[in-house]
Amino acid sequence: MTQLYVLSQDGTSAINLSQFEYVYIGEDNRIKAVNGQKMIRLGDYKSRDGAKFALAAMLYYAGKNPGAGWYQMMRGDAAEEHVVLARDPAPNQFAANGKKPVRRGGS
Repeated sequence: MTQLYVLSQDGTSAINLSQFEYVYIGEDNRIKAVNGQKMIRLGDYKSRDGAKFALAAMLYYAGKNPGAGWYQMMRGDAAEEHVVLARDPAPNQFAANGKKPVRRGGS
């Protein structure tokens, strides 16, 4: 059984992930771990996409390191930076020679 310990984003709590029933993203963009009546907040993020990225990073780490280990939840600003960098770049609106196209409209 995996013994992955997860340290919360603010460093105030640590959990053994294998003893929790599930981990989810709440409506308030917080990642929470639940075991029966006990709920622990692992991280607080500005956007849902940032929380999804942080949860995916934790699960990726858990999949790559099935033995004992420690993982600290990603900082909110780092998650947001990854989300921004993953977006599609703006389309190139310049001509092949690098100049802006000239529109010569008529009536």
